[in-house]
Parts: sequence; structure tokens; C-alpha cells
Amino acid sequence: MILNNIDFIGFSNSINVFVLVLVVVLAFILTFYAYSFYSTVSFRNKLGLMSLRILAFGILILLLANPVFERTQIVLNKPIVTILIDNSASLGANSPSWNGLESYTSVLANISQIDTELYTHQIVFFNSSIEDSANIESFQLQGAQTDIYDAIRTVLTDYSSDEIILITDGISTRGRDPLFSAQDNRTPIHTIAVGDSTLKKDVILQEVDFPRTTLINTPNTISASIRNVDITQATTLVKLFQDDTLLESKSINLNQPNSIQQVDFQIEYDSPGIYNYSIEVDSVGGEWTTLNNTRSFEITAKDDQIKILYISTELHPDVGGIRNLIQSSESFDMLTRTWIRGNQFVEGPLPTRRDTLDLVIIHGLNESLPGSVVEFIEESISSTNTLFINTPGTGSRPLNSVYGGLSIFTASEGPNRVNLQLNPSTSSSGHVVTDIPQINWSRTPLLRTNLSLSNVSERLIVLLNATDRITQQNYPAIGLTSMGSQRHSFVLFSGINNLLLTSNQSDQISFQTLFSNLITWTSTSNFDENFEVTLSENEFSANNEILVNARIVNELGLPENEATITLRLESDTEVENRTYVFRNVNSGNYQLEIPSLPIGNYKFEAIAEKSQQNLGTQLGSFTVGNTQSEFINTLRNDALLRSLAEFTQGNFIQYDKLQDINSLLTAKDPISETKSTIFQLFRSPIWFFVLILLLGIEWFLRRRVLIP
Repeated sequence: MILNNIDFIGFSNSINVFVLVLVVVLAFILTFYAYSFYSTVSFRNKLGLMSLRILAFGILILLLANPVFERTQIVLNKPIVTILIDNSASLGANSPSWNGLESYTSVLANISQIDTELYTHQIVFFNSSIEDSANIESFQLQGAQTDIYDAIRTVLTDYSSDEIILITDGISTRGRDPLFSAQDNRTPIHTIAVGDSTLKKDVILQEVDFPRTTLINTPNTISASIRNVDITQATTLVKLFQDDTLLESKSINLNQPNSIQQVDFQIEYDSPGIYNYSIEVDSVGGEWTTLNNTRSFEITAKDDQIKILYISTELHPDVGGIRNLIQSSESFDMLTRTWIRGNQFVEGPLPTRRDTLDLVIIHGLNESLPGSVVEFIEESISSTNTLFINTPGTGSRPLNSVYGGLSIFTASEGPNRVNLQLNPSTSSSGHVVTDIPQINWSRTPLLRTNLSLSNVSERLIVLLNATDRITQQNYPAIGLTSMGSQRHSFVLFSGINNLLLTSNQSDQISFQTLFSNLITWTSTSNFDENFEVTLSENEFSANNEILVNARIVNELGLPENEATITLRLESDTEVENRTYVFRNVNSGNYQLEIPSLPIGNYKFEAIAEKSQQNLGTQLGSFTVGNTQSEFINTLRNDALLRSLAEFTQGNFIQYDKLQDINSLLTAKDPISETKSTIFQLFRSPIWFFVLILLLGIEWFLRRRVLIP
């Protein structure tokens, strides 16, 4: 419904009102005087002619007075309700309290009861992301992962919604804590808890921790975490396979219900290559599913140590923390230089050769560094991979000076921000650097920085942001870029040692892995480093498409948008190989969506070409298996859904207590949207035509009554 109203505001002109009145009076007098001499014209014709001229004069005077009006339009809209439906595989689990798809279908039948006289509703399905093609009449519970946070943020950002109804079991297997989506959100989220509410006996291969990249002749550990859910007095075997060959098996006792045990396997390589592994946990009598008993993965072995020059220009706990991390790994061979003053370093002079180095770490850039040291750092940046780490004493002037040639950002100094908390950016998903065990970002130690960035180039990939807990402003925390044949990374905060020594053991391991990955990635150089191919996951479900991303830059480090990238896929289960072509997204980014594939191990070769010239080749592999992550936990999370509803002023209800879906909704009245516009008469061309018409009629009538 639309309501319109027009109000007079006043006159907008610089002419005195008495002048306007005088002009009106004169117009009447002149008109009367002009026609008073024509005695041959009848009084009726005179009156008509005078009326036309007076009307024309009146319109001109009115336009000259410039009246201003306000047009108000009130649009009454029905509240828009977005129904966000989880279609992940965990909801397909059968139990005494929940009959999978059959129970879910009966719950969704309530959607048809929404009062369309009061509400406009839209239906959106999600699992790992929003699914535009899903249909409520034919959907299948096949989503391999669930990201509730991303689904809510997408609806809040991209959909017009006055209220949201979230139908899910509350089990999020990827992404941030869904409660973060409620921050600064004024849209009520009503939650309907569906799914299994009973604890079932199960043995779950919960997590496998392994090095994605390692070196030959270096011992490595593969750790498997096995969770026991409500099983007692049982024994099972945990097996490690390479391809189809059993390498080792270990027995564990399942005597303590609801406990987690860790099983470690030691591996070492004598030759480089890509090695495919799987860990299997033998089934135990009484467990409800074996879909969560297997995990496949791959490890890439390389044939040399990474040679690092570590230059620190300031004494700080972070220096010791990073150096200890590097020294603890046999993958790295580190040479340290600690600046004292002038050209003096504790360990001796700077090395004369840089061509043997894989990476130069620059920990701080002090304003007092002499020109010879600054020159050494600048030459390192132009010829070698570098990792810059911020310190409280770092100045923006030397930072802009040594890295200015990259043209990726401009640094400036400001007040020390000491309440910074890390959180992943959208670019972190699927990147090898952030392939780490899950971190609860809300409880990590606070960090600090004195730097702000501006003129940030799209070539700088920001993996982690630092959020000021007071102002909620985001600052780039960890970023990286590739320039020609080199890689450069930036850690733009201090407080790393607090992360590496955090009291939470699992977070401590995750941060150690994060910085090890960052050092390894930055130090890696090869023929194809201008061409990068990444997978959204390392293991995919047989029900889901496989997303492959590629990025390519030319020799100048600029995005290459005219390349053709093909991917040849080889399978151990199919005779014929498959070939796919990437589509160009923008700015040197390419993307490929491979339809769902049969279960098996796959190897691929991605080739980038331009004008029949090879720009690079990348090899990789991945595994397609049964949906696994969705069955690690199938117990409905009512606590999360209740909190989500409370934080957003919504309602929470369990599916078996839902009688009328309209009872959840709080907006009963139409939502009014008011639009106001100011307009002036003289801006409309219609008055010009009215004046011409009036004067034309007067002229025509004068001719008719023989007035010259």
C-alpha cells in the first residue's frame, strides 16, 4: 500500500513580499488598462481575454515567488521473513528421537502455514555455504559441512530480512562461532532446533594432525585423536595405510566413555614426492556408524632444508619465540644476526652472499639503522624471499623505504593499540598457511601494533586481521604477496611470543603450526610460483562439488587475465582421465567447479598457458570419500541455538513443540517506509507549455474579435 501527501513549506526567493504584491496589482491594472480602449469588443469577450492574460501573469509571478513543496510517500510493506534451512548430512542421522529426512520433511511442512496476509517469506538453504538451487520439495540432506556463521552473515548482508527463522541442529563443522553473527545485529533470529537429541554409542576419528609439507630424512609425527562416545569394555585397532598398504596398527582400550585418546605414528622419507595416507579405526560392536572412522590425507616431501637469515634490530620476547620455533624443526637451517649499533651485530657481520638463502626474516626496522644495513635489507627484498615482523620500535619511514618498491601498502605510525585480537579473513579459507587445527579466536591473547596501512594493493593477501576490542576496527595482521619469482610476508603486530606460549595447549600447537606454515610458504621458490593452485579442502565428500582456485601473475608480479588454465584429472578408480577448463574470475584469479566425483584418490595436473607459451604447471592430489565431518558429532546443540535467539531478541523452540510457525514471529504490523522529496514549481517544464497555451489562446481570441 502506498500513501501520498503534499505539503506547502514556503517561498524560496530573495524578492520582498511587498514587491510581489505590487507586481500583482500592476499586472491587474495594466491588463484592465490595455483592454479598456476597445469599445467595439463586448464585455464578455473583454472579460475572457483579461482572464487569460491575468492567469498567465499570475503563473509567472507565482513561479517568480518560487513556492517550495514536500511530497511524502509512505509505503506499507509486509515484514519479510527469511527461512534459513540447514540441509547438511548430520540431519539425516536416524535415532529413536529423530527419523532423518522423514522427520525433517514433516517439520518443514510448517512453512506452508506462514500467514501470507501478514508476511512475505523467502526460503534459503545452506550447508557449507548458501545453496541457491535447492528446492524444498526435492532437497536432500547431503551437505558435507555446516557453516552457520557464514549462512547468517550472508542473509544479513545480501538478503532483505526483517526477521530470520533458522532451522538447524546447531552443529557447525566449519567457520567461526555462530554467536559472532549476532554481534551488532538488530534482526531477530528465531531458532527451531531439529535433529538428533540422543547420545549414541560411537567411535570417532575426530582429528588427524600431520605436516602437509616436510623434508626428506626428517622424522615427522602423524597424530590421530579418537573419541569414545558412551562405549565401555572394548578394544579396537587404529591403522595407518599408505595407498592400500598397511604401514602400522596400534591397539587402544575403550574403557572410559566420552574420552579422547591420541595415537601417534612416526614417518620419515628418503625421497621427495607426494605420499597418500589414510587412517582407519576398526568398528566396534554397537557403534551407530562407521562413516566417521576413516580420514585420508597427503604429505609432500621435499629434498632440502630451508636456509634462513634471521636479522633482528630490537631485543624483544617475540625474537626469542620465533627463533626457538625455527630451531625446534630440522626443516630449517638458521643463521642469526642481532643488531647492536652501527654496523655491529652480536654474531658477527652480515653474510656477503644471499644467493644461498631461501628466506631473510627482518624482525623490526629501527629508525637508527645505518645506511649499510638498510641497503643490505633492500637488496635482500629485491633478490630473496623475505618475512617482515613488526616490533614496538619499528618506524614507518624505514618500512616504507625498504618495501616501497613493492607498491603494496603505505605504512604510518599512530598510537599504540594494545587491545587487538586476531581473527581470520575471508582470504584465509583454503590457504596452506592457515591450514591449522581449529582455534577459538575469542580467547586468544591480546596483541599490539603501532602501524596502520593505507593504499593497500589487491596483491596483498590478508590472511588474518587484528580487531580492536574497543573500537571494533580491523587492521591487517598477517599478509603475504608474490612478486615475480619471490614471496614476501608481513606480520604487522607484536605479541607473537604470547601466542606461542598461550596456556591453552591446543591453541599453542595451532599457533606454532601457523607460524611454521608462514615461514615455509614464504621461503618456497620454484619455477611455478607465479602460478598457484589451491583446493578448498584436501578431502571431499562424494556428494559435493570440488572447488579449485588458481591465481597467476606475470613476470612483473601483475595479475595475468589472459591465460588459459586446464586441469587434467587422473583417478585410481576410472580408466578415462578427465580434462576441465578454469573460468576467469578477475584480477588474475581463476576458478573451477568440478561436479561430484566417485569415491577414490585423484591426482591432477594444472597447466597455465598464454599464446601457446607455458606459464606454469602445478601438480596435486585430493581424496573423495564418504561424508565424514558431519558425523563426528550429531548431537543437537540446543544451548547454541537458545543463546543465538536470546542475543538477537528472537525465540527458541524445539521442533516437536512447534505448533504454529507464526507464533515465533514478533512483527505483526506492516513496516512503513517513508520517502520525502522537496520540489519547486519552476523546475517542471509543464508550466512553460501552460504559459504558451494561455498566451496562444489569448492571441487567437483577439484575432477572432478583430483586435489588432
